[in-house]
Amino acid sequence: MVLDYLQLAKIKFGQRKDVDFGLKLKDFICDCYVRLLPCSYGKRIEQKIIQEFGMESVKTRMNRGDSKKNGKHFEIKVSFLSNLSNAYNLTHLRPWQLIDYYLFCFVDCENDFTPMFFVIPKHMIYKFKIGPMNGTELSNENNHNIEMRSTINKGTKEYKDLLKYNLLFDTSAKSLMEFLG
Repeated sequence: MVLDYLQLAKIKFGQRKDVDFGLKLKDFICDCYVRLLPCSYGKRIEQKIIQEFGMESVKTRMNRGDSKKNGKHFEIKVSFLSNLSNAYNLTHLRPWQLIDYYLFCFVDCENDFTPMFFVIPKHMIYKFKIGPMNGTELSNENNHNIEMRSTINKGTKEYKDLLKYNLLFDTSAKSLMEFLG
């Protein structure tokens, strides 16, 4: 089978970059994965989660996370399972923000792109190995408010710990909806 890469590139270039917010959540996630670059789909899926679960957006300058519901503030992070490392990457973690919870949406690409939801109290992020997004710990020792990152490999102790600390009954959208009221 011979692929015409020029034709594939032309199709991609001509494809619209807007995603359909009217789609069901799982279809929306797949649409984002196909149409958008990784640097773009996290924000769009975050917006869809806020819409889907009746949350309210929070302005970035407030340093109170991405959304709120029932007076509680959430930082939403989206990660697709990496086919190279079998891991979920949490980036741009901002522990200094005045939030109550991290809301993680892990998309299990091996399981038909099923979204899995985790809500953990803010302070529980320190139960995981986190490090600076840029530079080394030594080069950042006098810096305040640096963005952090963490990698959680599927099936490892850290992954099991995330399941243990999850405030939801399970990782389903239904459990997230129940938690949010």
